[in-house]
Amino acid sequence: MVSPAGGRPGAEDGGDAPGAEPPGRPETDKDPPVLVTARLRPPDRTVEVPDVHRVADLLAHLEVLPTTVLVIRDGTLLTSQDALHDGDRVEVRFAISGGSATRGGG
Repeated sequence: MVSPAGGRPGAEDGGDAPGAEPPGRPETDKDPPVLVTARLRPPDRTVEVPDVHRVADLLAHLEVLPTTVLVIRDGTLLTSQDALHDGDRVEVRFAISGGSATRGGG
């Protein structure tokens, strides 16, 4: 028996329903290209990172552990699950810790 859609693959399971993805559509059409500019401090350098959609993706691309940095966009602290958008400019600040010797008065 031929399906009402003329036997096309996917017609039986709603593959031709309105809003369905056409066959052979590249995966990249679902996620448009994203280019994020990241300013790393320290050292003070700027890099452009393509195809990152979350902060976690950006940090993985930069080979940075999320627990060692703060990521800031427009003055707002981001978490590793926050979304990034094309044209975003973020600052990646490395957390630097260390002790200091006590001064005088001992």
